[in-house]
Amino acid sequence: MQERFLWTALRISLQTDHVRSVIPFRLVWLFWLGALFWLSHQPRLPVPKIPIPILDKWMHLTYFLVGGVLYVLSWRGTRSRVLLAGVIFFAALGAVDEWHQSFVPGRSGLDAGDWIADCIGATLGIRLALSRIASEAAD
Repeated sequence: MQERFLWTALRISLQTDHVRSVIPFRLVWLFWLGALFWLSHQPRLPVPKIPIPILDKWMHLTYFLVGGVLYVLSWRGTRSRVLLAGVIFFAALGAVDEWHQSFVPGRSGLDAGDWIADCIGATLGIRLALSRIASEAAD
């Protein structure tokens, strides 16, 4: 039920002309951006002691996947425009995030692997959300 609501809201946010329907999602997306800055500014982040190879890359990918979905919820436009603008925005955001981390004591920053995981995660989130909208519109 909750999943259906999320995807219905996602579809409506891209199809409606009412700006008011997008504002709550933009606020959540802005909160996501603020949380990213806050997390990047922490000298150490608690990482679970789970034996998963490249766990930090999976964490980057997952966080940016959520960001990609929230981006689609927050902005309207044609599918190609939303995808292209999102990929460019998140690639730049991931690069700035890594650069920012290079100035934070205790953080390494400038990790190309983290940036690639950010880009892949955001692109997957955007594609997933857009595909779900397209499949529901076809129903």
